Amino acid sequence: LVCGHCLTIGQHHGHPIDDLQSAYLKEKDTPQKLLEQLTDTHWTDLTHLIEKLEEQKSHSEKMVQSDKEVVLQYFKELSDILEQKKKIFLAALCDVSNLINQEYTPQIERMKEIREQQLELMTLTASLQEESPLKFLEKVDDIRQHVQILKQRPLPEVQPVEIYPRVSQILKEDWSRTEIGQIKKLLIPEMKISSKRMPCSWPDKDEKEVEFFKILNIVIVTLISVILMLILFFNQHIITFLNEITSICFSEVSLSVYQNLSNNLHDLKNMLCHTLYLLKEFMWKIVSH
Repeated sequence: LVCGHCLTIGQHHGHPIDDLQSAYLKEKDTPQKLLEQLTDTHWTDLTHLIEKLEEQKSHSEKMVQSDKEVVLQYFKELSDILEQKKKIFLAALCDVSNLINQEYTPQIERMKEIREQQLELMTLTASLQEESPLKFLEKVDDIRQHVQILKQRPLPEVQPVEIYPRVSQILKEDWSRTEIGQIKKLLIPEMKISSKRMPCSWPDKDEKEVEFFKILNIVIVTLISVILMLILFFNQHIITFLNEITSICFSEVSLSVYQNLSNNLHDLKNMLCHTLYLLKEFMWKIVSH
């Protein structure tokens, strides 16, 4: 018999070698022993581990699926809330559009009617030259009366309207600072329009004109300050001078005159200060506009 190990190495190392039958009988029970090893508790634990891993995987996948449903539900509710808020916003803006139409459309229609009558009278006036003298005299007086009536119809002043509150302001000041969970509680304010006060009717100013008015305002403020300082300076000196003269030379009558003069100077100073202050405010409003 040849040992497989020794056949590979090339020489025998002295270990005992069984014949084929003896070796077979010796290893005949080995498969049973191996089978017992492969079916002991170790492999049972492996089966339980696989089942546990599969169970844990299934549980984790269910958690992920549950989270997906939570995400879908959350954003569906959020989307529904935002969609509802958007509709309310748009409805409010539609109401504002209706108010604007109510404000302007009747005036526009009246002005179009006046313009149509004007064009019609222009056509009739132009055709008078083709009429006979008798027809001319009959129609010219009628047209003249219509022109006078048309000119007497009052023309409206163009009054710009102001929309309040503005949506951009609401979104910036309220919505952008609100937590998502609180959006549902946000109320959409009622939007209205109001006539905006017309600013002083100055012609359009370019940049040079704006700079000019700014410089003019600075000059006016400086002049006012200088005038006030001069008034205070001279008023103080006059009072001091009159006090000295009065204490030496003036009688009771002179003292009365002095007091009246001092009071008048004080009143004049206050009146001038008030006038200059109003002038400054007026110029400042002009420059600001």
